Amino acid sequence: MNGHSPAKTAALSIKLVLLLLVAIGPVFAAALWLWSDAAPIVAIGAVVGIATGIIAGMRASSLLVAYFAVIGAVAVAFGAHPVVGAGIVALNAATLAFLHTRGYGLAMMTVAIFMPYLMPGLSTRSGEAPWLTNHWVIAGLSVVVLGVAGLWGAFLATRVTGRMHIKIPKTPIPASAAVIFGLTIGVLTTAYTWAALEWFPDTQWFWVLLTTYIMSRPVGRLLTDRIRDRIVGTIVGGILAAGVFSIGLPAAAMSAVGLVLIAVAMTIFVEKRPYWVYASVLTPGIILFDSAGKNALVIDAERIGFTVAGITLAVIASVVTLKTTRSIELRRSAPSPAG
Repeated sequence: MNGHSPAKTAALSIKLVLLLLVAIGPVFAAALWLWSDAAPIVAIGAVVGIATGIIAGMRASSLLVAYFAVIGAVAVAFGAHPVVGAGIVALNAATLAFLHTRGYGLAMMTVAIFMPYLMPGLSTRSGEAPWLTNHWVIAGLSVVVLGVAGLWGAFLATRVTGRMHIKIPKTPIPASAAVIFGLTIGVLTTAYTWAALEWFPDTQWFWVLLTTYIMSRPVGRLLTDRIRDRIVGTIVGGILAAGVFSIGLPAAAMSAVGLVLIAVAMTIFVEKRPYWVYASVLTPGIILFDSAGKNALVIDAERIGFTVAGITLAVIASVVTLKTTRSIELRRSAPSPAG
């Protein structure tokens, strides 16, 4: 995108809002009719399909959606158990490392970010029919729900991507950096997930993983300016979210506002505007989209605290990866001793 004109920004934001509504709307309505407890995971599945479709195209997105549907179904049915949840996060880290070497790391990062959102599960709140309390039934149904929603979202996204002039290049990284990054971020996120599910599962603990994945750097350099902008944007976004909460909108209206803000944040990201602006819009979008029945001040405090914790993990993962990779490169480039 060129020019960053307000008209172009508004037009792209409107297109993204419509894409989200068309992608989520039909499957969301069907879920409300057939299995109302599944409506939240339908929305997550559609968003993952849209994001991976825009980033990676239909073929790669279909494979990622299939992975998300199968592993996500395990997360829905069994992921609230600390060992299972931690195991899923470890598997995601390994898959992320592998796909980084193929240039699909950004698309897989989307899958890894949204997978923990499924771990609160449905089994404890599914009261529509006795058979919906069976974990294996819930897992089977979740595969179908996530798969259909994800493929529908990917199909729509890839059909409109060309018209929206969005093109995100693949950026493969060296295998050595990918392995070190996978091991480092895998250990950190797995240990954290186990602790979160064991000690504070009723919080928005998965925001730590979201921030960790977004802020980590497997190659290049540590972006201290982006870390600063993320913190500033989270604080500004938290204040904006609190302002919307103070108006007293119904839960559905707040979710709608959140959806619009997420689309605007996607526009800002695609147009490569300042990162603190992106974070300032994305933060209230995420908070409001998933705010029903929750205390505004508690959510804001958790968002800020978990963002700082996620940045801390990201810095550790990035520094270990970058320093270790650099050390390996220096040893390989050093001349062999004579003799």
